[in-house]
Amino acid sequence: MRKNILFLFCLCSLSGIAKLTQPTLMHEVRETPSPLDGQVVLQNSPALMWPDKFPHLGPVLDGVEGHDYKPHVTYKVRLASDKAFTKDLMEAERNWAFFNPFKELKPGKWYWQHAYLTPEGIEEWSQVYHFTIDKNARKAVAPSLQEVLTKLPSHHPRVLLDKSQWDEIIKRNKNNPEAQ
Repeated sequence: MRKNILFLFCLCSLSGIAKLTQPTLMHEVRETPSPLDGQVVLQNSPALMWPDKFPHLGPVLDGVEGHDYKPHVTYKVRLASDKAFTKDLMEAERNWAFFNPFKELKPGKWYWQHAYLTPEGIEEWSQVYHFTIDKNARKAVAPSLQEVLTKLPSHHPRVLLDKSQWDEIIKRNKNNPEAQ
């Protein structure tokens, strides 16, 4: 009986096995949007990422010789809780293929789309993707750069550490000419 229960447990666990259809797990240059179309998202709020129109293929990547020119790019991105992009709409213009909503999204289905803005001002929109925020998604909202900057002290020295470590830093740097 005990072996049967263990076997049943193992058999049930197999449903979580992912079958790969791509030749690699990770691309050196993003090839797919994230979140993927139809994906259930377990982190709220998710960052939106998409393939760069002109990916940098310089010497930082293995197997790439020479230097490629990466032109300046402008992207538009929109995110909403309806396919017509009218409810809970967030829009942004970015110079990189990444968007963070910087706020918690309500559970349920969300739609998003990105566009490359040509130098002539023509918007080349992607298909409309959708993802679902699970009601039990882990809340992980990153602060915006503006929010981080407003919380930094305006006076010097600007030392980023826990308040509990401040006295130790002062003591260790008592004779440090740079600290003076």
